[in-house]
Amino acid sequence: MNINKYIYGTAGLFLLLSVSACNIDEGSDREDCGPAFCISDLAGTWDVTLLEVRSCTGGEVFNLLIPGIVPSMTIQSNGRFTLRVDLGEGTENITGLMYFEEGAYFTIQFDEDPEDDPTYFAEFFDGSVLELAGEDGSTEWDFNDDGIDECAWINLVLERD
Repeated sequence: MNINKYIYGTAGLFLLLSVSACNIDEGSDREDCGPAFCISDLAGTWDVTLLEVRSCTGGEVFNLLIPGIVPSMTIQSNGRFTLRVDLGEGTENITGLMYFEEGAYFTIQFDEDPEDDPTYFAEFFDGSVLELAGEDGSTEWDFNDDGIDECAWINLVLERD
């Protein structure tokens, strides 16, 4: 694996996953609080400790973290976030909005993507660790470099800085 696949893969993965950003207050189905916690509870800076793409069929996993480089995510109390990946050769910033749809479904809407196509995640949060797992088929990935993307999902683990 070369560093370019990591760089473009990380940016491409987030672009594949999501929709454009908006304010939580704009839509009646967008809420700050879900069943177990509120988006405002996530406010602060987080280190990305796991970022991987997993095949829907099982077995294949691609780790998007480069040894020695720890991406960080800053989350505002209104759900706006910036994921910053310092690649040594430049920095990639990925931005968007986190919210609970209808107060139940953890959703991420990325700034670069079309509206009304949210991505839902299963979430775990204990105050210091946030784990997000995309649903099967929430993205695609070329696991064997044959030019054909396969069904995939993302697993992301953040630890409070």
